[in-house]
Amino acid sequence: MTTAVAEQTNLNAFEMANMLNELNEQQREAAKTIYGPVLILAGAGSGKTKTLTVRIANMLSQGVNPGNIFCATFTNKAAKEMQARLQKVVGEEPMKHIWMGTFHSLCVRILRKHGHLLGYDQDENSKRCKFIIYDTGDCLQVIERVYKQMNIQDTYKPGFALHYIDQAKNNLWDPEYCLYHVAETTDQQVMAQVYEKYQFHMKQMNAMDFNDLIMNTVVILRDFEEARNYWQSKFHFVMSDEYQDANYAQFQLLLLLAAPHYNLFTVGDDAQSIYGFRGSDISIILNFENQFPHAAIIKLEKNYRSVGNVVHAGNEIIKFNKHQKEKTLITDKQDGEPIRIVGSATEYQESAYIAAVIKRKVLAGECKWEDCAILYRGNAQSRIIEDFFRNQFIPYTILGGTSFYDREEIKDIVAYLRVIANRKDDTAMLRIINKPTRGIGKTTQDKVEEYANEHNVSIHRALKNAGDIPTMNKRSAGKVRDFFDLLDHFEKKAESGLLLTTYVKYILEQSGLWRHYEADKKAEEKVDNLKEFLILIDKYQTENPEKTLEDFLQEISLVTDTGKKNEIDSVKLMTMHASKGLEFPIVFLVGWNEGVFPSWRSQNEKDLEEERRLAYVGITRAEKELHITFAEQRSQQDGKTRIHKPSRFLEEIPQEIVESHMLTL
Repeated sequence: MTTAVAEQTNLNAFEMANMLNELNEQQREAAKTIYGPVLILAGAGSGKTKTLTVRIANMLSQGVNPGNIFCATFTNKAAKEMQARLQKVVGEEPMKHIWMGTFHSLCVRILRKHGHLLGYDQDENSKRCKFIIYDTGDCLQVIERVYKQMNIQDTYKPGFALHYIDQAKNNLWDPEYCLYHVAETTDQQVMAQVYEKYQFHMKQMNAMDFNDLIMNTVVILRDFEEARNYWQSKFHFVMSDEYQDANYAQFQLLLLLAAPHYNLFTVGDDAQSIYGFRGSDISIILNFENQFPHAAIIKLEKNYRSVGNVVHAGNEIIKFNKHQKEKTLITDKQDGEPIRIVGSATEYQESAYIAAVIKRKVLAGECKWEDCAILYRGNAQSRIIEDFFRNQFIPYTILGGTSFYDREEIKDIVAYLRVIANRKDDTAMLRIINKPTRGIGKTTQDKVEEYANEHNVSIHRALKNAGDIPTMNKRSAGKVRDFFDLLDHFEKKAESGLLLTTYVKYILEQSGLWRHYEADKKAEEKVDNLKEFLILIDKYQTENPEKTLEDFLQEISLVTDTGKKNEIDSVKLMTMHASKGLEFPIVFLVGWNEGVFPSWRSQNEKDLEEERRLAYVGITRAEKELHITFAEQRSQQDGKTRIHKPSRFLEEIPQEIVESHMLTL
């Protein structure tokens, strides 16, 4: 550790010893194991965040330079929680040097330095790579543009191609590899061609999607020796949280960074691997010892969250999976209430029962609304529950809803900022070209796109050459010129030294966006959200006075956690996938019917085992009480009602800890 940083680390030997003594035996072993490959199998509620925090503190107390630590998480929430805990222990100065964040945010930092090796634009002064980051909505627009080029917009949905491209990048397959080694069917051939054109447009716009951030970093580390040596010499200690969620590209990233030291510390729980549909590969955590024969394997098996019956139910249900790393969670807590399994004739009766139980408990003073959570397999299952809650005046919040940054009005102002920062950003350019209305209609936009595609130039270049487009009349070309003048004006204004908040407010006013939303009497919430956006920018600038507009855009592009922080006393509704990492005193698992959960799509052993892991995740969210419900009849998407058997997973919970009954009509 450098002397300057060491002096500002709020740790002494006595305090470090106390921190280690507060851990249980397995946690302490994990925290004291610093060198070599390590896999921590951290069961649900086993205190892994605390263990990770103490381990990093111990590393610093042992003289490890904080700048040599790379710690990747899968969510912003997890990264911020760990950073906050660690800063309380070691102080502010070391935290400035530790590389801790999501895989994507850490890869962005690497790509800012070495992205130019792949042909992305580099700032002449700072030498930082200037790429922009596209979210899912942006990517779908690029695919729609490719579909129009290929005249297949009526044949395939954009989401189909995006899923194909995501899977390809998760496996580190470039378009050429897909075309000649992967594509077997006609559909796959077409998708490989879409992928090729998609990447062409992305590169032309100097843009990367989220999977590019990982894949491009891997390519740089793999193919460019100088860059590889630079980062390997920097990161002597590589750590990954939620290792069970890693895909092949992330796994290769960790391997490349960890070599040649192989101080690779991974934390995960194979029983909670539930993101196979996103490309996660459970075999990565299951085969850890094969990859690293001399690895240390440490199990955290003490659950600090749940009562005995909940822990027992989780242990027993996961035993039915053949492909797993065996562990048995224990708890010092009492058994608590039995697991209540309640069957209903219909989903309406099921929802009425849940509403009645929660309302009775709250009115009796046994709990608050916010102590209760309802978890389901798919979002559509919430509708009937919501209807009953509204009728019963039960406050509720759906977690995992629309992100603040995905709202129309926020995407509009951000698109203006993106274009000002990078004129090559075609997707943002097409969003704002006629927003608010300025006489550049769809016909004109189509002509611009057609010209751009024919001449292999960006939308920006095509707009600049609007006067040369033979099919465009003078009036339309004049409107385009006016729009360009507005952008030039905004760009010059950016150089005048205005505060970022003042500058964004100026753009809102001069672009007409304020007037556009204020004129719509139904859009009061949109105006409020724009005001909230200005407050957010002001806060960002106050906390980061040296940061630029480009830094701000990067920051918000990497926000993947959805929704605002919820402080309202309300029942929480969410999918079981969205519940991962959360905990509640009282949990209702609804819709445990064959064909619903496990899903009808789970036709093979691999998929069924992932469904069972999802059941394990749902069960282990409960701290005190667990209710599981099913209905004999359920409505289908076609409007018909069908009979569904109770889920096979119900039979896997030991009967001695269950209290079950059927409701009568």
